[in-house]
Amino acid sequence: MVELRNEGPARVELLDAAGRVLESHDFHFLSQARGAVRFNQAGVLPSGIYWVRVAQGVRSASKRVALLE
Repeated sequence: MVELRNEGPARVELLDAAGRVLESHDFHFLSQARGAVRFNQAGVLPSGIYWVRVAQGVRSASKRVALLE
């Protein structure tokens, strides 16, 4: 889980092991943010290890995730 503590634009990305961006979602927050982002809604990604990166301004955080179908 990642909480955004600042107002303003943020981007959430799903990356493969090679660092390629597979999906991205842009948001503009007016206050502290908490919520859920759903990836692979079309069901096209195979099971595997991916990375989720959240960036807001000059700050970013990444987390490894497993997708199991």
